[in-house]
Amino acid sequence: MKLIILTPEKKILENEVSQVTVPTSTGEITILPDHVNLLSTLSLGNVLFKGDKSDSEEFITIESGFLTTNGKDIIILADVAIHSEEYEEQAVEEMKNRAEKIMAEAPKDRNIEKLKTQARVANLHLVSKKKRKI
Repeated sequence: MKLIILTPEKKILENEVSQVTVPTSTGEITILPDHVNLLSTLSLGNVLFKGDKSDSEEFITIESGFLTTNGKDIIILADVAIHSEEYEEQAVEEMKNRAEKIMAEAPKDRNIEKLKTQARVANLHLVSKKKRKI
């Protein structure tokens, strides 16, 4: 199956995978080849996937979004996404701290929802990465 993950800014991933587990608004689901057609909303969590030719599991942390699959292709549209391979832990920590600092200094009328989202995603990503090292 082909997994494609997109954000408004860029394509995060396009890989052949053997399975994908996603955080939906009603709980986690795993998608295997030839899955029934599905359209689902996604919530804050990790998208776990195994490559087509390996058993190693990778993850991408997302805030929210939508998923569609026809059993051959899986397309995820996410508001914010951080790939486990894309950023070093220190860079994600800096992203989280920068977002929190800007939120604390921002005037009340300024739209800070995107910064809050980035801080939540960065925090979950850091926690998930630390758990996988144990």
